[in-house]
Amino acid sequence: MGIVGDVRYALRALGKSPVFTMVAMLSLALGIGANTAVYGLVDSVLLNLLPVKNPRDLVQLKEVGHHYGSNTGMNALSYPIYEDFRDQNQVFSGMLCRFQLPISVSDAGRNERAQGELVSGSYFHVLGVRAARGRVFTAEDDRTRSGAPYAVLAYDYWQTRYGGDSGVVGREILREPGVLVVSQPTWGVDAGAAAVIRQALIDLAARGAAVLVISQDLDELLEIADRIAVIFTGRLSAPIESKTADREHLGLLMGGSSAQPRELSHAVGA
Repeated sequence: MGIVGDVRYALRALGKSPVFTMVAMLSLALGIGANTAVYGLVDSVLLNLLPVKNPRDLVQLKEVGHHYGSNTGMNALSYPIYEDFRDQNQVFSGMLCRFQLPISVSDAGRNERAQGELVSGSYFHVLGVRAARGRVFTAEDDRTRSGAPYAVLAYDYWQTRYGGDSGVVGREILREPGVLVVSQPTWGVDAGAAAVIRQALIDLAARGAAVLVISQDLDELLEIADRIAVIFTGRLSAPIESKTADREHLGLLMGGSSAQPRELSHAVGA
């Protein structure tokens, strides 16, 4: 009958069973789509090399154990541990660190969320990556805490967000917020980091920003807030001055109309 006859016979058979034909086609489409997605992921993550200098020489360091010097829960080494590795390094030609996090970008009255990274000053030098415009970070930028308030845009972000406009170099795109809402700012961090975070919030408020802190840590709220309100059974109490507030008063607010204080649901500091 030949190939042409076989094809015609198959089409007639499929035409007589449209439901079966539709299910078969959907199954094939889902299978092909899933395999394509998996292959694309494997190709981009495992097969393609990173577009950096000597990508095969890159090594990622991590410790074995239950505590990595960081309480973020993301299996990340802390910056002080990185500094120890860097200062005592006798093996690698260079070391860098990076920490991925979501950021807010504000430019020309437009705010948006983006994916960013906190990186060491050696990041670009070690990877052998140069800037298409402007400059990248250097080791000098690491010498003073918060001494390099700069951002390096990823090439793709520069193209999609700014259309490749070279005028973006030197423009202020990351600014202090006028209003900041933060929930449990020091939850899960060590005492040293908590002190730094609290002081940063106090300094930000002193520079004119409105800071709203949502926390279950009463000591934290009394330290950084000038007014405190309590949420109990979905109702927000009237704010009181933290300077005049005492624990007994706050306990009564936490208990609502009950004579006995109940467990704090949330406290809000402004």
